[in-house]
Amino acid sequence: MKKLLLIPVLLCFLTSGIMAQDSTMKKPQQKMEKQHQMISECCMMKDGKMMHYKDGKETEIMKEMNMGGVKVMPNGTCKMKNGKTVMLKEGECCDRKGVVHKDCKKLLKKG
Repeated sequence: MKKLLLIPVLLCFLTSGIMAQDSTMKKPQQKMEKQHQMISECCMMKDGKMMHYKDGKETEIMKEMNMGGVKVMPNGTCKMKNGKTVMLKEGECCDRKGVVHKDCKKLLKKG
């Protein structure tokens, strides 16, 4: 009799474990969707120079500038609001929120 009661209890535990794993599989997909949102302004390392993109215009950064709380230096260094410093590589860009993207051209809004 005890064995018959044990089987439904074990089935409940196993199915609850499967349900718990299902929700963790959705998070990376949501993160990817967030990364593909259009951005209106960013700074990008292009041909060894820091370029600022805003409203469809591209200008070279000659001196330190502040972009929504992110300090951007002409050498490719970006200092975030939280103090974290990132050195951009060729083709990478940093948006106003301090998020580094691999390909900025696809994300930029046109004018």
